[in-house]
Amino acid sequence: MRKGIQAIGVIALTLIMTGCGQANLGNSYNEGTDHQYMYDERIGFLHKQAKGENGYFFYHDNFLYYRDSMTEELIPLCNRVDCLHDEETDMDRRVTCNAYVGYETGSDYPADVGISYYDGYLYFIAEDTPSHSCLQRIKEDGTNREKVYDFGDAVLYGWCIHRGALYYSEQTYTTEEIFKINKLTLSGKKKLETIYEPDRDNVTVYSLGARITAYGDYVFFSSVGTKGNSQDEITQENYADYAFDLTYAYNLENGELSEIKAPDTQKNTYLGQVSFWKDHLVFVENIWGEDWTGKSNLYIADLDGQNAEKLLETEGGMYVDSDGTYLYLNNEGRYSSGVDEAQRYWVYGDNMELVDSFQVSRPRFNSMPIGDENGLCYCADDENVWRLIQFDKSDIGTINGEELSGKVLTERKKIAVE
Repeated sequence: MRKGIQAIGVIALTLIMTGCGQANLGNSYNEGTDHQYMYDERIGFLHKQAKGENGYFFYHDNFLYYRDSMTEELIPLCNRVDCLHDEETDMDRRVTCNAYVGYETGSDYPADVGISYYDGYLYFIAEDTPSHSCLQRIKEDGTNREKVYDFGDAVLYGWCIHRGALYYSEQTYTTEEIFKINKLTLSGKKKLETIYEPDRDNVTVYSLGARITAYGDYVFFSSVGTKGNSQDEITQENYADYAFDLTYAYNLENGELSEIKAPDTQKNTYLGQVSFWKDHLVFVENIWGEDWTGKSNLYIADLDGQNAEKLLETEGGMYVDSDGTYLYLNNEGRYSSGVDEAQRYWVYGDNMELVDSFQVSRPRFNSMPIGDENGLCYCADDENVWRLIQFDKSDIGTINGEELSGKVLTERKKIAVE
C-alpha cells in the first residue's frame, strides 16, 4: 500500500507544479475536475446521471433534465420560454429544444447518450444520426448549447471526462476493424492523441473500453477478445483457452500501461468493473462462464494494480462500488441473471466492518449507479409516465437487511409525438 513518504512526494510535486500550468492533482478525488466514478453504470456503461454545482442531471428518453438540490424540482435543461420541451408533440419543434439530445432525423427512438459534468458544463455525446456522433455541451442553466468535437464515422463505446480531457473508446471500419483509446483535451486548442491501440497481429478484440473510468492519475478500461491470430482455429471446445477479458490502468503522467489482476489469479477470470475507495482500487474477480454458484474475492490495490490484497471472500456475481463514504457490495450479476430474487447491498465502513445491509425493489434491467452520499436514483417507466425514484442513504446503519424505501421525486407524462 502507499507509504507515508510517497504521500509527501505527491505534496511536494504539487507545490512545484503550482504556477507553471495545471497543478498535478495527485491520486485523490477532486470534486469539479475529476470523473464522477460514483455514477459509473453497470448496464449500458454510459452515464445517465451526473452531479453539478447546485443539483443533479439526468438523461432519460432523449432529454436532459436538471434537479435543483434546494427545490427538488426536475425540469428539462432548456432556458427557452417559447419551448414545450418534452411536452412538445410536433417532432420538428421537439428537436429544437436545448434539452433534446436524440436523433435529428425525425426519429424519437431513444439514442445512446451519456452525460458528464465538468467545469460548469454538462457534456454529452449525442448521435445526431444513428451512425454519427459528436461531443456537445450546455451550461448548467440550460443556455449556450454548442458542439465541441465531431467524431466523424467512428463508433464510440465507453467514455469519461477527467481533469480537462475526454477519454473514449472508438471503433472504426476501413479494410478492417480498428479499436483505439483516445484522449481529447477540452481546453484551448483541441488536441487528439491515441493512448492505446491493441496489437492486431496477435489478438482479435471484440470490445475495447466499454468499461472506462478514471481516478487520480489513472484511466481504467477493459479489453475483451481472443488471443492468437487468424491462423488459429478457435472452436467452442477451446474458446476458453483463447478468450480474455482484461482491465488496464493507464498512467496519465508517464504513459505506462499496467494490467489489473488479482494475486495468484485463476485462468479465465475477469474483473467486471473496478471502483475506488480510500484512494485505492477495489475490484471483484469473477470466473468466465460462472453460474454464480461459486465464490469470488474482493481485493484492494494501489491505483496501478500493485500490492493487491484480499479484503474478503464473497459469492460469485457480485459488484463493488463506493460513494466516497462507504464501500458497497451488491449482487447485480446474480439479480440481473435471475439467480437472486432481490437486489441486495452490503455496506462496509473504514475498517471493513459491516455497517449495514439493505434491499431495494426495482426492475432487473434498470441501471442504478451507487450515487453520492445522498442516495441512489433510477428512472422507472410505465406505459404513460416515467418516474425518478430515489433511495435515501440517511438511514444506513439502522436498516438491518430490510427493504430501503424508494421515494418518487417526480413523475412526468410520456407524450406521443406526431
